[in-house]
Amino acid sequence: MFFNLKKLFTLFIILLFTCLIPNHSKAALKDSVKIGGAVRFNYRYKAWDPSIADKGGDFVFDMFAIKASAQYANFFMKAEYRLYPSDFGRFLKEGYIGYKFTPELQMVVGTNQVPFGITPYTSHSYFFNMQYYLGFEDDYDNGAKLTYNNDKWIIDLAYYKNAEGGSGASNERYSYDPVDNVEEIGQLNLKIEKPLDNISIGTSVQYGKIWERMQTIDDPNDPDGDKKIENPNYHKKHDTWAAEVHMNGNFLSNKRLNVRLEAMYYNYADMDNNLISMGAYKSSYDVASEASIFSAAIAYTLPIEKKFLDYIQFYNDYSYMKKGYSGFADSQMNVTGMMLAAGPIYTYVDYATGKNQDWFGAWGNGLGQGDTSADWEAWFNINIGYYF
Repeated sequence: MFFNLKKLFTLFIILLFTCLIPNHSKAALKDSVKIGGAVRFNYRYKAWDPSIADKGGDFVFDMFAIKASAQYANFFMKAEYRLYPSDFGRFLKEGYIGYKFTPELQMVVGTNQVPFGITPYTSHSYFFNMQYYLGFEDDYDNGAKLTYNNDKWIIDLAYYKNAEGGSGASNERYSYDPVDNVEEIGQLNLKIEKPLDNISIGTSVQYGKIWERMQTIDDPNDPDGDKKIENPNYHKKHDTWAAEVHMNGNFLSNKRLNVRLEAMYYNYADMDNNLISMGAYKSSYDVASEASIFSAAIAYTLPIEKKFLDYIQFYNDYSYMKKGYSGFADSQMNVTGMMLAAGPIYTYVDYATGKNQDWFGAWGNGLGQGDTSADWEAWFNINIGYYF
């Protein structure tokens, strides 16, 4: 008997999902779809940039986002597409399809948040912490993630084939990943978290491979050996790994005080000049290929509950990057600010400072080798966003 392989495979998939989906009443099978989004604007004053500082700062468009979520029986999906000014690009921040096997166990496939460190954020401010600029805070990649949560333990196991946006090393993306002549080609993540009365403690490990393109070689047809030619067929693979421990706690009455502590280490092995290029928002810079990062973020929420203001959250987020090589200058970052919540409008008022941090006056070198004589640079920012 002749079997059509395509039809047989289709039948197998139908039978598989029929077995996976438990019996539901018609009421339980009702689907739901939600559409939302956000629009944000920035007032910014960069003290080191005369083109902005001499004008008293500027007021610019920040971002427009469209969000969608849906659920049908045990299936669910979520997606968010963002549009920034042309210098930063437009891209899918996240987008995945999921299935809930039991109330405790679910799986998502697609562009989803990497389970590493305190999620969703180690920070409270608009600027994030140092981890974000190195690809370890609010990072998204393409792959599958299995999550088990029974309120006593939260365990995430994930495999990512490559960074968001597909294969290649494009830097038009939301979160930071290796770019230019390097890219992620496989990554395994495990995160274990233990919720307690008012705190949660956890640890994460990450192991992967990056693929490096060797861009030029000596031209074998040049007798002088001075001419270079492209060599697209040659490449080299590097191991990469990272680990962290963290604590996220809520204290005082009504848990108004939040404290987030994290210590982590990462290593991209055997990189030339001990540097690796990281990119997002259509730009890239070098970072040290080995470093430890320590962060402490504290916030206090003050209820207001007035007609035009629900609450104010005051915070200070600090992070320190200890680079693993002699002659490299360490990097620091601190953000002091507050977030005002008024219905669908959220406003961040931040005084952000950085030393050897590329986004604070040291572009291209700060998070890499750095400068031992670097000064602290300041950025005052007000971000106003309407979320719908």
